[in-house]
Amino acid sequence: MLKGTLITALARELAVSRQNEIIECDAQENISALKSINRTIALGADHGGYALKERLKTFLQDMGYQVLDCGTHSQEAVDYPDLTLKVAIAVKTGQASRGIMVDGVGTGSCMVANKVPGIRAAHCYDRLTARNSREHNGAN
Repeated sequence: MLKGTLITALARELAVSRQNEIIECDAQENISALKSINRTIALGADHGGYALKERLKTFLQDMGYQVLDCGTHSQEAVDYPDLTLKVAIAVKTGQASRGIMVDGVGTGSCMVANKVPGIRAAHCYDRLTARNSREHNGAN
């Protein structure tokens, strides 16, 4: 937050309750801090989601994100749990700040990812469910 920004008592209390720290900095420090944020997204798909994963990869890169492609790399049949685990581990270890797994239904991938401590996977099928999973459930 830029120096001199007004913060209400309620906002400070909310930050503390969420274990967030408010750091004041000047504009140049703020720009440097933004550059250091991990903008890598781990991306994976089963064979049915391969084409969409490839399109999503291009979209994310065009938006300025780095993409860690965890596979699959073709439309040949694969076991999605192996790829889901790669995505989840990349998020857990900090290689990526977020992960996206594209598969037929999504329930199985969520079940696999949620077995990794610290990972909160959610089945998202539109913007509303994706936004809600982040804002209200802390999905990563």
